[in-house]
Amino acid sequence: MLDDLDNHLFFNRTHLCIDATLRGLGIAIGDHLSCGEHLRSGRLFQLPGPVLPGREQYHLLTPDTTHLSRPVRQMRDWLRKAAQK
Repeated sequence: MLDDLDNHLFFNRTHLCIDATLRGLGIAIGDHLSCGEHLRSGRLFQLPGPVLPGREQYHLLTPDTTHLSRPVRQMRDWLRKAAQK
């Protein structure tokens, strides 16, 4: 499913991923420590779906829940399926 995507952005630093998401370049997976301020202020929204277990909780984030592009919806759906395994 992800092979169908034309453009990919990958970051190895959480703050870069969150900044790109805030700029509307895609979605991010983040934790409350890194994303809590943006979630509380309403700049980012947690998408519905499973919370991944572990030492920290990770959430799928987007700056706008009403206008998700096809690639973002595909990524979201893929992550949801992977998290349920």
